[in-house]
Amino acid sequence: MAAIVSAQVPGVLAVISVYNGDEHLREAIHSILGRLFADFELVIVGDGSTDATVEVVTRYVPRVTLIRQQNAGSGAARNRGFELATGDYVVVDADDVWAQDKLERQILAVDRDLDTGLCYTNGSSIRVDGSIIEITLVESHKRLTCLMAMTGRNPIVTSYVLISSKIP
Repeated sequence: MAAIVSAQVPGVLAVISVYNGDEHLREAIHSILGRLFADFELVIVGDGSTDATVEVVTRYVPRVTLIRQQNAGSGAARNRGFELATGDYVVVDADDVWAQDKLERQILAVDRDLDTGLCYTNGSSIRVDGSIIEITLVESHKRLTCLMAMTGRNPIVTSYVLISSKIP
């Protein structure tokens, strides 16, 4: 399967914030690097990791950029990765294994409606052997409120989200 060249696809920045997550990091990187889109950056922010995260990531340089910082939490690590955003889309907290067509389908959905600034998907929690623990189905176009987010009832998981930077 050939990669789509950058002239056809806007730039995408995928950010993985990781704290001592070397055990599954390789699989997450492979699921992102296996995209049809060629025009994207993968930035991994090592958030004070003391495991083999750095060693795992350095095997993928120059296709992957590693930023190291003292442990400040996943939100701070994500924001640090966003500082580098140069593309039209940002995929947040991509530390999971993606379905083969996740990114492509989300970009097509956002491009259909130029006022759309965020697109999210359903997802599943899986075991190491690939068996499904739980499937999360997010109700389409459900109005989310601050109260829902603050009380833990927000069904949108950060790794399900694609954000368009084209919205003013």
